[in-house]
Amino acid sequence: MRSLIFTLSLVFLWQGHAGCPQLLRGLLRKKSLYENTPQYTYFQKVTKIEKTTNFFRRIKENPEPSLNISIWKKLAVMDSFLFNGSHAPNERQWRIFFREFEANYISYKRSKIIVDFLIANEGISSAAFMKKLKDWKFSQEYILFLKGRLEELGSIDQLRVALELEKKTTLTHIGNNYHEYRMVRGHLEDLLSKEECQEDCQKLTKMLLGSLGTESQKEKMMFEIFFEGEARPDLKEMRELLYQEETFVLTRLKRERNTEIFGFLKSLVSQPEFIDSLLGYVYKSNLLEKRRAVKLFKMVYNAQARNIHFPKINRVIYGPKEADKALDLLQSLNASVEGDELLTTFARRVDPLAEKRWAAMLEVAKKNDGDFHNRMTSAAEKAKARGDLSPANPRSFVGRIAALVVIGVPTVGYFYFDGLPTSVQEYIYGENEKVNPDAPLPDGGEVVELGGEEDLMLEEVGEVITEEKGDREPSSAKEKKQATFTKLWCQLFSCKIK
Repeated sequence: MRSLIFTLSLVFLWQGHAGCPQLLRGLLRKKSLYENTPQYTYFQKVTKIEKTTNFFRRIKENPEPSLNISIWKKLAVMDSFLFNGSHAPNERQWRIFFREFEANYISYKRSKIIVDFLIANEGISSAAFMKKLKDWKFSQEYILFLKGRLEELGSIDQLRVALELEKKTTLTHIGNNYHEYRMVRGHLEDLLSKEECQEDCQKLTKMLLGSLGTESQKEKMMFEIFFEGEARPDLKEMRELLYQEETFVLTRLKRERNTEIFGFLKSLVSQPEFIDSLLGYVYKSNLLEKRRAVKLFKMVYNAQARNIHFPKINRVIYGPKEADKALDLLQSLNASVEGDELLTTFARRVDPLAEKRWAAMLEVAKKNDGDFHNRMTSAAEKAKARGDLSPANPRSFVGRIAALVVIGVPTVGYFYFDGLPTSVQEYIYGENEKVNPDAPLPDGGEVVELGGEEDLMLEEVGEVITEEKGDREPSSAKEKKQATFTKLWCQLFSCKIK
């Protein structure tokens, strides 16, 4: 300490009396030197969003990113059609998605080229600008479109402003859908090299890729202004361009964050304890005769298998390529599930990739782990008794409602965010008990101070849930909803708000 004081004294004497306060402020400064720069503000925004995302990803039942879980579910449905010789359902499911994403990316690239040029060549004449358009090899339809817009707007500056707005709008759409586009397109291209995808599967996969977005002749004929003369975007170039755009990065991260938050809320009401409570209530109430009770239980457990176990199974199917590594992952995931229910659900899957992966892992287990092989065999026997499950053919919404009506059980409420959220009690038991913001906290259990990281995350949740309303809703209404959600959160986790 004395050494430090002596050193500072020498520095002060060297700098002179006038410079001492400035030097002292510099030495004692705690904030970053970059804090007033746009890049630092951007840095802070990205970090805050990612912290929230990671927080909810860690505490939900399945730590896999919720976006991946959602997309794997869609890929499983896609694969079932490809391996079973059906093209039309996949084309109709994905053509709008590919059309909109690739059209927005093409529009973004064009707008970026033109805006960057106009900024660098301020004051350029309309004639010189139109000549330059031809050098970029845009399609004739797009050049005519820009010519018409230029005449309508009246000046190059107005056209630049319009293109900048178009660029921002397209980046928002691209950011919301980028992850899904990369995964779906990458999966289809990878399927062409998989040995499980035989001749018919290869033919259908190529046909599907050729019927979507820029590769589709129908799309080129219908939407010449977007697709004429364009090729499917290069993924490497796309990545390099988009990650230089702040709007894209923030939109993509917010989409991932929002998906994690709602994935966490969904996982709350998908826990086995909740399902057991529901079935226990039905059993104790004597509402149903045995035949109808069995029908309800089967429906509930099948839904539980899809909601809880299918995401883990998809992780094994679309994860490691080697069968031994896939088996290691399966063993790890199954360790957290009681009674080998994950194995039983896996054995019930009848889609081709799941069946082939199960057979390959069963062979590896037979050679290397006899005990786990026996458990897989036992699970397969249980699977025969419970019946097949296909990711492509879950019971329809109308079918589920009809079954509940026949059984005579009131339909179960869901969380919703357009009004006050329902309570967990209502979700499980169908009671009309709404959340009371002024209700006392539950008795018993440890009382946790809500602060630090949890406080930040709770604030973020409230923003996500209310942000859909935007400026259409008075701020007082937003505050009321956020306060109500805060109370619900603390009723669930026995916390108190500072």
